[in-house]
Amino acid sequence: MPGATTATINVPVNGDTISEPDETFTLNLSNPVNVTIADGQGVGTILNDDAALPTAPNLTATVLAGATVTVPLTPGATGGPFSAATIVSSLPVEGGVSTIVGAPNYALQFDATPVFEGVVVVNYTLTGPGGVSDPATVTITVQARPDPSTDPDVRGLLTAQAQAAQQFAQSQMDNINRRMAALHDESCRQFLANTVQLSGPDADGGTERLSTPQLNELCDDGAQKLGLSMWTSGSVDVGSTDRAGEAGRDSIAYNLTAGVDYRFSQRFVGGISLGYSTDSSDIGTNGTTSDGEAISAAIYGSFMATPSFFVDALIGYGSFDFNSRRFDTSSGAFGSGDRDGDQFYASLTAGYDTQLRAWKLTPFARLSGSSSILNGFSETGAGEYSLAYGRQQVDSFGGSLGFAASTDLALEVGTLTPRLRLEYMHEFEGDSSVDIRYADLPEGLIYNVQTQAFAQNQVTLGLGADLHLNNGMRLGLDYTGNFGFEDSRRHGVRASVGGQF
Repeated sequence: MPGATTATINVPVNGDTISEPDETFTLNLSNPVNVTIADGQGVGTILNDDAALPTAPNLTATVLAGATVTVPLTPGATGGPFSAATIVSSLPVEGGVSTIVGAPNYALQFDATPVFEGVVVVNYTLTGPGGVSDPATVTITVQARPDPSTDPDVRGLLTAQAQAAQQFAQSQMDNINRRMAALHDESCRQFLANTVQLSGPDADGGTERLSTPQLNELCDDGAQKLGLSMWTSGSVDVGSTDRAGEAGRDSIAYNLTAGVDYRFSQRFVGGISLGYSTDSSDIGTNGTTSDGEAISAAIYGSFMATPSFFVDALIGYGSFDFNSRRFDTSSGAFGSGDRDGDQFYASLTAGYDTQLRAWKLTPFARLSGSSSILNGFSETGAGEYSLAYGRQQVDSFGGSLGFAASTDLALEVGTLTPRLRLEYMHEFEGDSSVDIRYADLPEGLIYNVQTQAFAQNQVTLGLGADLHLNNGMRLGLDYTGNFGFEDSRRHGVRASVGGQF
């Protein structure tokens, strides 16, 4: 226009959707018509109106084999809010399964394979208003879980429960065998005989108690005709084992047996009994414990084939349960569990009573065995380190050879019967095995633990005496030492009291 000094010039710009910095360009004016250009060059600016491209962070994580880890992806990322997260790759494939979860605050969930150990690299992108980010990585280290079958507390716990199951059966057999040994010399029946014992297991071969005239006079005619007798026997056993590869065990067990027997003839006595036992074991030094209890019933019989040769037999059934608390060395936590089971047991003893001057000598031989089933169970409380234990069968079969010796010493108040017993036992079968795995991995690796019997070979030494008072009461005190050749031992003191009522 005539007289104008300024003018607007439009320059078309083709927009895009890529976020980029503001851009500048130079505009040159030329070939004016009817006008003079004072300054023919200008600078233009293209302002960016697109959202910024998202950026995704590189991340790291660690997870146990077979476990799951969740890694948040959006903290530290830019260019949100985000509408998508995408897995580009997850290698190696056998390392586990990667999944995006948690929109709009996206996270990577990684489920590690139970049998994999190593590094998995997951590439991913984030999508925001500005587009799709460049791929970022999540580096996941998969750590193998420790082999629980090599853990001393695991091995010690399983061995303690296997041995306790065997000892539940053995303690009842010991109490019943002890009762049958007392029957060998009976010429009349006691209606009630009570015994409380603080000692190790095993029975002696009998004594010459009833040869004393004063005691024979105490026999009750009514009880003899009835042929019925009731009895109780109890014991407290304290023992320990210490073997390489497993935590040592210190235990205390209480055992009680009550029975009723009937004299069918001068040669044969048969009866039934009920039993109750407990075991409390401390394993290792980290606080691992096992507590168990058992109930049982048995039938038994003692047969005098000749006045000197006897055969004693019994068979029984019992059920038990254990409560365990295991220290886990990897996590520092405790795994707790409960398991139950049942068992059968039997014993056969043969012996011969002979007299050497004032001493009665009784050599004897015994076969005894038990078969116990410990059902499987799973621990709780130790998180990913809690274990699941399979069904375990513990069979025990042993043979014993020994002799007992006793004599009677007349006193003013009654008769004192000192005695000695020495016995060797060999365990033909007592070991067992059990499968274990991590409780949260039903399809994970299976490990195996071998448990051992209390002792493959052991010697028992018994020293004691009974005082038979003229009024019919009996007082007894015994020491029993049980020495295994494989760093197993048990010591005890037995105190007993009995009488005719």
